[in-house]
Amino acid sequence: MFLRFATFSLFMVGLQACSSLPLADHSMVQRQLTLAQPQLDSALTQLEQPIRELQDLQTLLQQPLTPALAQQIALLGSPVISAAMAELGIAEARELQASLLSNPGFSISALRPEGGGRWQLDLGLNQSILDWLTRPLRQQLSQDALLLAQLQLLQQINQTLDGVLQDYYTALASRHQLEIIRSNLATAQASDALAAAMYEAGNISELNRLQLASEAQIRQSQLWGVEADAAQAIYALKERLGLDPHTELQMPTTFSEPPGADDFEFYQLLETAYTYRPEFRIAEQNVTLSQQRVTMSDRFARWNELDGGLELEREFDGSHNAGLELELALPLFDQGHARRAGSRAAADKAIAEQSITHKHAAAQIASALTAIQTSRRQLEQLQEVIIPRQERMLILSLQEYNFMLSDAFVLLQIKQAELDARLDHVNALGNYWLARSALAAAAGLSLDNSLDNPADPVQPAMSAQPPAADQHQHHEHQQTEPSPDPHEQHEHPQTEPGPEPEPEPEPATDPHQHHEQADAAPAIEPASPVPAQEHQHHD
Repeated sequence: MFLRFATFSLFMVGLQACSSLPLADHSMVQRQLTLAQPQLDSALTQLEQPIRELQDLQTLLQQPLTPALAQQIALLGSPVISAAMAELGIAEARELQASLLSNPGFSISALRPEGGGRWQLDLGLNQSILDWLTRPLRQQLSQDALLLAQLQLLQQINQTLDGVLQDYYTALASRHQLEIIRSNLATAQASDALAAAMYEAGNISELNRLQLASEAQIRQSQLWGVEADAAQAIYALKERLGLDPHTELQMPTTFSEPPGADDFEFYQLLETAYTYRPEFRIAEQNVTLSQQRVTMSDRFARWNELDGGLELEREFDGSHNAGLELELALPLFDQGHARRAGSRAAADKAIAEQSITHKHAAAQIASALTAIQTSRRQLEQLQEVIIPRQERMLILSLQEYNFMLSDAFVLLQIKQAELDARLDHVNALGNYWLARSALAAAAGLSLDNSLDNPADPVQPAMSAQPPAADQHQHHEHQQTEPSPDPHEQHEHPQTEPGPEPEPEPEPATDPHQHHEQADAAPAIEPASPVPAQEHQHHD
């Protein structure tokens, strides 16, 4: 009898083989990410390595930051990615635990006779029969839940990479906006300085003097706001990349123009999203899991407890008794109706959420396509109509000023209007690339290499040296070199010298330089003082 009991005990101990925890397997996540983001394959192979062992990170930070490089840095250094990887390990352990059998129960009791003598011993071993019956379904649920956790990790990584693109283009646009607004402030300050000199000479009214001073102060306030926005954009990008706020980033000095054509097709993009976006597989997996839980609930919701066991007794007189035991909870008060109803409601919710996921993806793609189309139209109008017109107006105004047909304030106002047009151009470029990255996120992958291979650097605007006496001719071509130093031809101060050498061009205007004559006006170049690569003029 004891031999049988020992054999049964050894069999129960053998069930420990089911409790081993396998190593985390991220191959599915890597494979799916490589399909969606092939340019990140080298970084994906290092997902599981500790960040302290990745010497590549510091090397990458020394390179000019591109969208693909920013995503690679985020994969290597972002704590969000690390937390998502750890969450997968938690899910693996949790789901494995759910598939295990509960530990068997062992009981022992000893009874001493009142008059003395031999003790009575009772030994018992019991195991949940319900665990045995539900084990196949629970194992299937465990495997499906683990797949769901892997898909959720993939979704988290995709969302982080998509956020990197958004923060990258926001930071890049803010940087170029800052350069243009600095130039516009320099022009406004030059106009203010000239007005102050003319007011001292009695050539303009106090009202005009105060209006120009107010304009300079407004531009200064605008610059402060844009400086704060640009700093916040850079800090947000560094946070997304998992970097310290004081880490130096090699931001590019160019801002890519859009590619030749945007030949996107809505239904093709939607089909691509169905293939690569993990949200659709997550929704499908949630439906599968909920339906399996409905099946399990329908079969076993009535039985909360069903245990079987083995009992062994040694009586006072030394005789032995052995037998089997069955214990179950009678379904009198709780018959499992609520559990079955809850599992069916969860299945209905999963189906509804699957439909929501499909409709949301379609809306995201349609919205991104509309934003791309709108931004491209704005860019075409600015490049082909508005900026060339402002450049031409600036040249004509400069000619009229040199022939004493208009005053310097008109010239400076037209220059400010030209800079405002260039600011609109930078805003439209930023909106275009933000919309394009949103479309890439909605479709589930990088649409093409244009996100990573910038177009030719944007050429500087038309540059004209201060007109001489014979300067009635028009300027019909772009000039990429800065114009000659205005001080060689004019004794009075200029408002906008050409850009300083790369990599960080800054306006060199001295708006507060003293004016020797009250009616003297600065010579001005139509070229923008922002980095030459940032704005391209289309003839």
